[in-house]
Amino acid sequence: MATSGYLRKSMSSYFDFYIYWNVTSQSIANNTSTVYLSWGTYKKKANTQTYNANSALTAKYGSTTLKNASAVSFDMRNSSVGTETSLYNTTVTVNHNDDGTLNLYLYGYLNVGSLSLASSAEISGYAALPTIPRASGITATNGYVGGSSNITIDKKNADFTTTVSYKIAG
Repeated sequence: MATSGYLRKSMSSYFDFYIYWNVTSQSIANNTSTVYLSWGTYKKKANTQTYNANSALTAKYGSTTLKNASAVSFDMRNSSVGTETSLYNTTVTVNHNDDGTLNLYLYGYLNVGSLSLASSAEISGYAALPTIPRASGITATNGYVGGSSNITIDKKNADFTTTVSYKIAG
C-alpha cells in the first residue's frame, strides 16, 4: 500500500481537479494514521483563462465534511504548466480497523460556475493506507506433565506471522 497518492478528474483540456493524500505518520499503539489531505487544481495546458473567484468546493473524508464553501478562488493564468493550486488542505488523524487496515474514503466536488473552460467535477475514491501491525492475542490452557496444553492465537491479520515460544518450568 502506498503512503501517498492522487485522485484526479479532468475538468477541461486545460486543468484537472484533484485530491492528494499523504500519510505523514502512524501510531502502532493507537492504531491510527495522520494524513495530509489537499483538494486543488492542476494546470495541464497553457492558457490565459484558468481562473475563477466564486467556485464552490466540497471536501470530505469518510463521512466527515471538512469544507463546504461557495467562495473559493484560484488563478492559474500566469502559472506554469504542471502547477498545482491547493484550494483547501488539512491534516487529520484517522482510526484503522482492528486488523490494522484502512481504505480511507475521499470525496471532492468543485463547481467553477462562470468559468467558460469547464463547469464542475466530482471525485470519489479510496486511499489504501499502509497496514498498521497489530499484536495477536494468545491464550493457553494449563498443561501438566504427560498431558497437553492448547495454545490459541487470535491473529489480527492473516498476512502477519506469529512466533510462539514456550517454556516448561519445573
